[in-house]
Amino acid sequence: MTGSSLAASVEQALRDIPETLIGAEARHQIVTVANHLPGRMHAPLFGFECALATADAAADLLVSAAGRPQGPRALREAAAALVSEFPDSSWGSVQRLADRWRNDGGLDHFWLEFDVEGPAPLLPNLFFGPGEGDAPPARGEELLALVHELGPELTGEPLDDAMTEGFTRLMDVLPEQACVFQLGAMRARPGRGIRVCINEIYFDGIPRLLAALDHPAIHEVDRICRQLQPVADACALQLDLSPQLSPDVGIEVYVAPGRPADDRRSREQGFVDWLATERLCTRAKADALMAYSGLSDVLSAPEAWPPDLVAAGSLIGRRSGFLRRIHHFKLSAGPRPPRAKAYLAVQHVWLPARAD
Repeated sequence: MTGSSLAASVEQALRDIPETLIGAEARHQIVTVANHLPGRMHAPLFGFECALATADAAADLLVSAAGRPQGPRALREAAAALVSEFPDSSWGSVQRLADRWRNDGGLDHFWLEFDVEGPAPLLPNLFFGPGEGDAPPARGEELLALVHELGPELTGEPLDDAMTEGFTRLMDVLPEQACVFQLGAMRARPGRGIRVCINEIYFDGIPRLLAALDHPAIHEVDRICRQLQPVADACALQLDLSPQLSPDVGIEVYVAPGRPADDRRSREQGFVDWLATERLCTRAKADALMAYSGLSDVLSAPEAWPPDLVAAGSLIGRRSGFLRRIHHFKLSAGPRPPRAKAYLAVQHVWLPARAD
């Protein structure tokens, strides 16, 4: 099924990724999962999640869907291929959420995250963006209503009173400028709950929000945020309700978003050097991260390039390529020592037919 599956695109991206970040066993597992997903899921983004403090070169696979009608169609196609193999699983939820998105809108994007080394590598963790397009993000009662409507589908079980109360409390103390840009559930893992992802929040605003929630990790998170301010440029916050507030906190870190390539590379170098100094990243992986970004195209591997992209390029007179970049980092803090991960994005692009 490789010619019509995501695997062909994933294999091309993996060719240019240092094995220090994604080793041979992880590559095999990732391609195995991608072989079950439709080829159209190369757009708008797919990518990989890599732990940084260990020499183990394991990685997970992430794929996205965005915009109507393409996004719901891709999700529906993925679910249709796997729901018969995994009935009463998260694939049934993907199918129903895709139908809801297609018919009613109200969602901005969707991500599937696969724990390829976990006990259920073909079952996805689910994330969606509340809101749609350029509309203001849902807040307050509107967002709470969406959680009541879609939360049971997201988590796979009814929301209990404690979950609703926890979410309501979080909304009550959310800073005015902050917004929830994703809601998720780690469906491939044993626990159940909702992951709330908050952006338009600043490094000094994260400890204040945690203080308002009486979060036990506030002092550790405050220390980390103070260290991050000089070396990073933007952040987002992940909190888990399961159903009470989890003691673990995720801080998404963005380095030089939107800056010219030279400025971005300089800032990324400074950040990965900081990670290595803090022993949150091995030196070998820090060097591999700086070798990750780049562009490959069909001319580099014409025989192995995804056939559907070769055919589409011939039809429109363009050249298919994959642009690689570091999307963001995540630092996790809580009862355990801090951990760091990198999220590596791959974006399909159309280039001029001839390479100059």
